[in-house]
Amino acid sequence: MTQRENARRTSRRRFLTIAGLAGVSAVTVGGVRKEPLPVWTWNGILFGADVSISLHGMPSEQKARSLSEQCFREMRRLERMFSLYLPDSAICQLNTHGLLRKCPAEFIELVEESLRLNKLTQGAFDITVQALWKAMDEHDYRIGPPSDTLLSAALSKVSSDHVRIDDDTISFSQPGMAMTLNGIAQGFITDRVADLLRDQGVERSLVNMGEYRAIGHHPEGRAWNLGIREPGASFGGALLDSVPLEEDRALAVSGGYGYTFDPNRKHHHLLHPQTGENMPTDRSVVVVAPTATIADALSTACAVLDDEAAHSISRDLNCELRIYRENT
Repeated sequence: MTQRENARRTSRRRFLTIAGLAGVSAVTVGGVRKEPLPVWTWNGILFGADVSISLHGMPSEQKARSLSEQCFREMRRLERMFSLYLPDSAICQLNTHGLLRKCPAEFIELVEESLRLNKLTQGAFDITVQALWKAMDEHDYRIGPPSDTLLSAALSKVSSDHVRIDDDTISFSQPGMAMTLNGIAQGFITDRVADLLRDQGVERSLVNMGEYRAIGHHPEGRAWNLGIREPGASFGGALLDSVPLEEDRALAVSGGYGYTFDPNRKHHHLLHPQTGENMPTDRSVVVVAPTATIADALSTACAVLDDEAAHSISRDLNCELRIYRENT
């Protein structure tokens, strides 16, 4: 196992750990300071990324903990379907055998939504890009960039048109194909957690499962404000912008700086499914959409498109798009 593979597996093995629930803060509404309201914050890890849930106005710590534990169980259940790093996950079984019978309902739902978004993004979002990603990741960039022959062979295995859904069975109609839901699963889980909280009576919460979803307005009666850092900047870096997130809206950010294949950071994990090309790593896209599922997938698609095409598709889907670059 390479050091890079070990690092990936270690981050996934952590999956989710409850880091704590704490916090009480006062709020100001209409210029009048109100009594302190409980703001219970849960922190954890999902797919190797930091995640959190802020619960406002909970009647007790016991209620906040109970809700957080329910969210934890739901996230773990869904991660076991969608993770490429758990050999017995639904997606790994599908990729291994090219066919999966008795698929979980949520797995079929997410694949169907992915195929729909593939059409709406004119192929820029494609869950069958995994074969291309694997080929690029395994290539030795010390000898140069991937050859046209390698690229063509990998691209021949990429097409959502070859995904078949028949009742509770999903299969590939072409050998050598593989699926990844990494560009949409976190958004899907974010929406599931938001629905769970809303069903339990939560009126105000900011859910961050890699993508953000707002439940209600901020306790101060305004939108939730999310700070945007320079592409590739570490946590704590200076903010470039602030994006308001209104009630029941979602936000996702994508950029190639997150994982690169080569030391020069020119080739990265966000590959155009039809060409294998990358946009520059100094660029990030922010999408605000009705659901985190759409925001996640659309940000993935826009991250592989040039600015004009990305704005065009976002307008067609009635979503807001912002594009940022380093030092801008």
